[in-house]
Amino acid sequence: MKKKLVGISVLLATLSATSVFAASNISIAQAKAIALKKVPGGTVTSIELDYENNRAIYDIDLVRNQYEYDLKLDAKTGSGISVRKELRDDASSSSNSNLISINQAKSIALKKVPGATIHKVDLDYEGGKAIYEIELYLNQYEYDLKLDARTGSGISIKKELRDGYTASKPQGTTFISKQQAKSAVLAKLPGATVTKIELDREDGVYELELRKGNVEYDAEVNARTGQVIFVKIDK
Repeated sequence: MKKKLVGISVLLATLSATSVFAASNISIAQAKAIALKKVPGGTVTSIELDYENNRAIYDIDLVRNQYEYDLKLDAKTGSGISVRKELRDDASSSSNSNLISINQAKSIALKKVPGATIHKVDLDYEGGKAIYEIELYLNQYEYDLKLDARTGSGISIKKELRDGYTASKPQGTTFISKQQAKSAVLAKLPGATVTKIELDREDGVYELELRKGNVEYDAEVNARTGQVIFVKIDK
């Protein structure tokens, strides 16, 4: 009786494996080729045919530079289901020694958004470049700032309303002109040239970019009163 049960188990396992391969229309070689098109320059480290939710899939692991990728393909069509990218364990320790510290990144972020509170700081990589992604809160706004993690220079900054907040738009408010805003800032920074000026109606401020010699500055002016809120070097 025991031998008969063992035989049945082996038969079921064989049928299960056979059904998995029968459900796939593309070969392992084809799946590998598709994966390498999705991650050009990568190296396939493992490839497995499996089932998820009654669907045959290829689960493929690849590495490229300091990243590893977990790619899933539909085994019938070869179409992509998902791809996950993360920093390899052996890459993070060797590459982080030349980066500015988190505290330095925080200090730079607070200079770019004066009066804000830092909510989150993450170290990430984009195109092989180490960056700090910093989330800040100031009043009803959220700022997403990206800094070069080696030099501390700004890459981008995005400003949007925080969840649950609505923009306040005072009725019947008259703003000063752009020329008046320029004059107010140039009185604080004689000899500079205004390279850009924009009105942020939601905040009621003029945002200016200036240059004096080889140094660039950011400035804000209250669009209602003409008061200069700040003038600072753009680092």
